[in-house]
Amino acid sequence: MSAQRTAGGHDVEALAELDREVFGRQAWSHSVWRQTLTAPHRRVLVSEDDRGLAGYAVAALAGGSGDLERIAVRPDRRGRRLADELLAAAEADWRRRGGLDALLEVRADNEAALRLYARHGWRCVDRRRGYYADGRVSCDALVLRLDLTEPAESLEVAR
Repeated sequence: MSAQRTAGGHDVEALAELDREVFGRQAWSHSVWRQTLTAPHRRVLVSEDDRGLAGYAVAALAGGSGDLERIAVRPDRRGRRLADELLAAAEADWRRRGGLDALLEVRADNEAALRLYARHGWRCVDRRRGYYADGRVSCDALVLRLDLTEPAESLEVAR
């Protein structure tokens, strides 16, 4: 079973470690994590279990618009709907803080993430051709939007 909470400064090392594990060379540095944790417009929501940090979501809100900056679940904890829980927590946080809508970018070939966002009502509003490139392979980014003024759907978690 996992528990959720808002991250604090004591979580920098665990967040950076999980970020490296999930994003490799695109991982955020310790410095970026420290700045993220102290930014007043950002929330870092974490999910943890008896083995420690299992996942996180970075949710920013500025001018009534939310931005899902990052979401990750430790590979050995996937398949337990932790990303659903973290995304729902970010959406609830934006609504509590007066958010009107939210945006995110996702690789067009990330089918698992696209299914996650579709379950939550996110809709594609733009495509950025060749946005993700590592020198060998290029992939489009999809920009997804969620209308936060619509009532939140109750999430059906398959068990």
